[in-house]
Amino acid sequence: MNRNLFGKKLLLLGGMLRSTYLVKQAQKLGVYVVVADDSKISPAKEIANEAVMMDVTDVNAIVDYCKNNNIEGIITAHTDLLLKPYYEATKLLDLPCYLTEEMIEVSTNKESFNQMCIKYDISVPKSVVIDINSDFSLCPLDFPVFIKPLDGSGSRGASACYNIDKFQEKCLDAFRYSKKNQVIIEELLTGTDFGVDYLIFNGEVYLLSMHDRQVCDDRPSAINHSNLQILPSKFLTKYLELTNHKVVDMLKDMGFKNGIVFFQGFVNSNTIKFFEMGCRFGSTWNYIDEYFIGVNPLDILIEFSLTGVMPLRVCNRINPKFNGYGAVISLLTEKKEGKISKIVGIEKVSQMPGVKCIMQEYKEGDYFSMKNRTDITLLRVQLVAINFNELIGAINLIYETVDFYDENEKSILSSVYSTDLLNYN
Repeated sequence: MNRNLFGKKLLLLGGMLRSTYLVKQAQKLGVYVVVADDSKISPAKEIANEAVMMDVTDVNAIVDYCKNNNIEGIITAHTDLLLKPYYEATKLLDLPCYLTEEMIEVSTNKESFNQMCIKYDISVPKSVVIDINSDFSLCPLDFPVFIKPLDGSGSRGASACYNIDKFQEKCLDAFRYSKKNQVIIEELLTGTDFGVDYLIFNGEVYLLSMHDRQVCDDRPSAINHSNLQILPSKFLTKYLELTNHKVVDMLKDMGFKNGIVFFQGFVNSNTIKFFEMGCRFGSTWNYIDEYFIGVNPLDILIEFSLTGVMPLRVCNRINPKFNGYGAVISLLTEKKEGKISKIVGIEKVSQMPGVKCIMQEYKEGDYFSMKNRTDITLLRVQLVAINFNELIGAINLIYETVDFYDENEKSILSSVYSTDLLNYN
């Protein structure tokens, strides 16, 4: 633990469930954590040292609160929406922030991201940007295509389209989620969906991890959460040979000095193509990283947010070639809304030796509703194992043990990803 962090006050913008990871980790380091958002009840607020009602997109409100309450650092975690207010507030307060205007632009604007990748010979899908006045009787690319808001996030308004009959309908849906009233049409990528995470220390770039995202065949083409993720990716060697050096050069040349960056893409026998980027915690699974390499990426960003210094002492530990395997199991519901009457198996799973973290989004008696979300995760488990066979056994045991039921005592879990389809040996 960095003893210089003890007692320092950190303001976290946004109290969503995944932010509870950050709150708990900061508290382990002795940090006093204040969580702010405009919700009376949010998961991270429930465990914070202090909770504040605030419009966290209002830069002036953030600045005033920090000045009046001796806040020594600001951080945000899992949503693009808060990157700009986080950046602007830290600049006005002269507090540490790893973001730059360029980082925000390329991570929130699909066209800027594509142009950056092309400049550094990193493959991206063919794409065309259209506006609301476009002719929807014609598609600018051959079908199938992927349609999404140019400046969207969270898979909202994004979907695959296979023929002209649905083209206008899907474009108009995407426009609903674009503040710029622009939509990007891309070739539909095939292969294995993957994610990579990078940490940047004083301009030096390190690949933290690479994972494969497995999605059941009956799920839509645009989703927030995969059913199962496996670390390290079975394509890691290929990625290191073909793409990693280009990404390192790109991030250095673009002036990315510190922080965390993630990319998502598809890999097949011929190509590796990126389709998404974020300059925040995205696909990072901190407890798996910490188990295999002794580095928790949350610790790194917390320390930087309070001191302005990236902890160089951990750089020599970072290695994406884990000595074992990790998995992230997401148990989802395919129901649009309902009430959870009974949950079984979570206590038993929590006692399994390879389970490093359980995130439970809903409790017995809770109502859930899809609303503007593309999917609902009921439970997420971070799991580690010394070999692949042990990992498969643990995944299957979790599948067999946990269930969520509605008021009619009927399971509301959607299908799980079959481990018979995995081949990592």
